[in-house]
Amino acid sequence: MGSLSQDLYYRQQHNKLFSMIESFFSMQNLEGVEDVILCGSYGRNDGAICEDGGYYNDVDIVVVLNIFKKKNKKIRSISDGLRRFLNIKNVDILFTNRLKMMMWRRSIFLYDLKYHSKILKGKGDSLKIIREFNAREIPTCKETYILASTRVYCILKAIFFFEMCQDKTLEKIIEVNYQIAKLVIACGDALLLRNGCYVTRLNEKLRKISGFYKDEHFINTFTWAISFKKAPKEGEIVVNSAEDLNYFLELFIDFFGQFFPVTEKKNIIKVIHKKMRENCFLTALQFELFNCYYRRKDNLMREAHLKKAANYYCKINKNKKQINQFYPLLSWALKRREQP
Repeated sequence: MGSLSQDLYYRQQHNKLFSMIESFFSMQNLEGVEDVILCGSYGRNDGAICEDGGYYNDVDIVVVLNIFKKKNKKIRSISDGLRRFLNIKNVDILFTNRLKMMMWRRSIFLYDLKYHSKILKGKGDSLKIIREFNAREIPTCKETYILASTRVYCILKAIFFFEMCQDKTLEKIIEVNYQIAKLVIACGDALLLRNGCYVTRLNEKLRKISGFYKDEHFINTFTWAISFKKAPKEGEIVVNSAEDLNYFLELFIDFFGQFFPVTEKKNIIKVIHKKMRENCFLTALQFELFNCYYRRKDNLMREAHLKKAANYYCKINKNKKQINQFYPLLSWALKRREQP
């Protein structure tokens, strides 16, 4: 399939997905809903399309409710209904209202939502509530931290997979490479933010970065990441073993190393407890796990403190799926500490 026909097929699949979601919401009798917005990668026409035409990414949707409308059982069931209708794994729906949207801070998410999303239902008036702003006004340090906190799990999951997982199927290897591709793109986003020229779409990111960043190895890696992010397939796999991750580990530290300071024994619990609320707590633990692996030769991490923090996390968090994902990582990281 030629490049032109690939691009055409890619656009057709995105249009097909949009039409399917639009059709689903047109059949729903949802009272008190002002707007339904398709955002995320499929909202900006950058979502992953599998070789069989399936959709690889999560579908991200914002549902804007009337200010005085509360989520009822029917509204909460939208996610499951849409997931079954589209026959995909995950649909993430954010329920909000105009009042909340007015208070949202400037961010990558808000920029992409305002300028690069699609209206599925309604007139899109809720987006007008968000004040106009340009990419230079996105707070660099805060957003870079968020990029680090959302992508640290990608590298941890990849290391864990190659070192501990016995069932290394092609499907799982593709998933690991997909996560690494997302990590590389996050590095590119951090670079764009630091230079005050963030852009949303993947091809635009590559053009911008190529214009001022002269590291040829990174440009080639970023080109691969975009290609794999848009169409994950066997022929473009580059990570097949733990050794193949070494470059990506160093890349992650180069771009996000300021968020991974060495934590002394007496300060670990203090640092983690500061992040005790919701995902921030899990993020802090993941940062410490990354240190646990990356700096294992320095023998600075303390297993007892990590275990204590993990047990506390599980007591305050009712998300069993998250806990089940987290415990194997913790167990693996602690075993790595015992190795020379």
